[in-house]
Amino acid sequence: MRLETEKEIARVYLLQKNYPEAAKLYEEILRDYPYSKDEEKIYFNLGELYLKMGEYHKAADIFKMFVHSFPLSPLIFSAYFNLGESYIGEGYLFKAADTFDYILKNSSSKDDVKKALLKISDIYMRTGLWKKATIFLKKALYYVDEKTGFQIKVNLAKSYIVQRNFSSAEKITSEIFKNIPDDHSSIWQIIDLADMFYSLGKRELAFDIYQKAGKLKSLNKKDKRWLFVLFKMGNLQKSKGKINLTIKIYQQILGLSKKYSDPEVSKLREKVLLLLADIYYRSKKNYKRALSLYLKALEEYPESEDTAWCIYQIGNCYRKKGLLKLAEKYYKKLEDKFPDTLWTKISGVIL
Repeated sequence: MRLETEKEIARVYLLQKNYPEAAKLYEEILRDYPYSKDEEKIYFNLGELYLKMGEYHKAADIFKMFVHSFPLSPLIFSAYFNLGESYIGEGYLFKAADTFDYILKNSSSKDDVKKALLKISDIYMRTGLWKKATIFLKKALYYVDEKTGFQIKVNLAKSYIVQRNFSSAEKITSEIFKNIPDDHSSIWQIIDLADMFYSLGKRELAFDIYQKAGKLKSLNKKDKRWLFVLFKMGNLQKSKGKINLTIKIYQQILGLSKKYSDPEVSKLREKVLLLLADIYYRSKKNYKRALSLYLKALEEYPESEDTAWCIYQIGNCYRKKGLLKLAEKYYKKLEDKFPDTLWTKISGVIL
């Protein structure tokens, strides 16, 4: 009767998430009642408690004992999974991979096989063994539903990108778009893939993915990360000489960035103001529009590292418009405030 009472108290501790007291009580039960009919279950519960408390070495000891002592238990593969998780917690990733591989080779459960494949592929991704990760991710695709399949395909695309297998990465990315979950976080995983393509020089491909992602309804364009995506898109179009499209994208950034007080966004906004002003000045020869943008940049960022350039360009815009007195005013302002810059020396020649 006392054993049943102690088990009930342990159950209450579990419901209260008082794991240390529950573990202490299970240890006492195992010590005081060896070979009880519930010994197997109590050992398993104790190991899970150690896992939850982050006591991975104790958890590993319990589950190693469990798989040795109870090989025919219905909980045997759950114990192997927990043993693998314990090894991960201890930092023994390859021991964990071997443990999950045992499940892969011995369990007849499709769920177990799927979980083991995903665990092993995750370990290989974490350790940079991308070729091995690819093998297990491809196998896992045969055991998954649509939602789980999306995550596996994203990881598979990452694996191909890291290995510079761009054709396979592009193919799997196209498949992802066919069944992308309708939620913001999933779309950002796709954008992360595009960022990887972009960083490795596949910028046209990255642009296409950004564009497709931008058309998805679930994308929250108020997320500040979208501003930086737009900036990459604008820069790509600028490098290709597509000035009108570049202007359109940069103007989107200026419109969206007004709502943020974030320092990163503020820095981006300043950069885009100046880039857009430069485009109107150099490419469009639209000095009126360029002037308004330079003035706005100077008003919003009066103490920037680009202030000297901005003042110089304002003077140039006025000069191009034939307003020489105003041009002279800004050239002199540049000389007073920044006497040693290159722009000051050039403006002095102009004056």
